[in-house]
Amino acid sequence: MIGLGVASISFGIEKLFGLHLDNFGKVMVMMVLIVAYVISAATGVERGIKILSQTNMILAGSLLVIILFFGHAPTQYLFNMMVQMTGDYFGGLVKFSFWTDAGNFEQRDWLGWWLSLIVLFNIIIFAVTTSDSASFFVAMQMSKGERDPKISMRLLWGVVIGLTGIIFQLTGGFKAIKSLAIVVGAPFFFVGIAFIFSVYFMLRDAKAGKI
Repeated sequence: MIGLGVASISFGIEKLFGLHLDNFGKVMVMMVLIVAYVISAATGVERGIKILSQTNMILAGSLLVIILFFGHAPTQYLFNMMVQMTGDYFGGLVKFSFWTDAGNFEQRDWLGWWLSLIVLFNIIIFAVTTSDSASFFVAMQMSKGERDPKISMRLLWGVVIGLTGIIFQLTGGFKAIKSLAIVVGAPFFFVGIAFIFSVYFMLRDAKAGKI
């Protein structure tokens, strides 16, 4: 999670400022992110996490509006493209869900550029908010579902999550982080399904006045 965020931030820094970050540089970026999201998580949902999340959504929405109405491409073309791409997505959903590009054995280059400082800042905030939400959630689970876990628990799991990212960065780099994301993604799929049912039963009980 934090490792993938650092990879995106490092790429943005290189393209915007021409600075190539080695492992030491990426670890420094991780340390800054760890400090930022640990402080955010320690302040609680109503302060740090809420403010950062709202700032991130405002930036992303503003960027969308700017690109839509003031970008190089005509606005009508962008609207037409969104409608067409939505149809293409649902039309090829089943096909591309099972597509593995089995006949291609060459490493492909990036298909586009990340050319804006706002986007880089947006990615940084996204990495912070994702990580502090994760550390807050883990602290809740380790506190037996406590809605407002102790600050010490938030700090502990925030540091643990950050150190895990640093270890994978130093031992295997981005390839190790990608492999970890793939391995963790499979069981998390079933966790997501369980979460859907959990929310359904919770809403049902709330409607019945049981909670």
